[in-house]
Amino acid sequence: MPQMLIEVAHDLHKDEALTRVKQRIEVAKVDSRIGKVTDIKEHWETPDRLKFAFKVYGFAVAGVLESLPNQVTIDFDLPFAAMMIKSMIESQLTDELAQVLA
Repeated sequence: MPQMLIEVAHDLHKDEALTRVKQRIEVAKVDSRIGKVTDIKEHWETPDRLKFAFKVYGFAVAGVLESLPNQVTIDFDLPFAAMMIKSMIESQLTDELAQVLA
């Protein structure tokens, strides 16, 4: 599977950035716009590093979200079937993360 890396810089304290990201993750779990997300798994390997996996419309997605001092990164595997909408996924995730960290 192809990998996708999203990096969004911020001016927040690392703990504040992480708090905002965690709050957004909880909202995303019940967000009706997301739709067909199932089998959500998350494991905080460290206080700043989340390993996640889920299925969306039957496609498996897995990756790592990491909160760094001046940026948050999301590194995940993109299913081949989603390659035709890769730029849309990248744009939406980048925009959403930028709003969370604004």
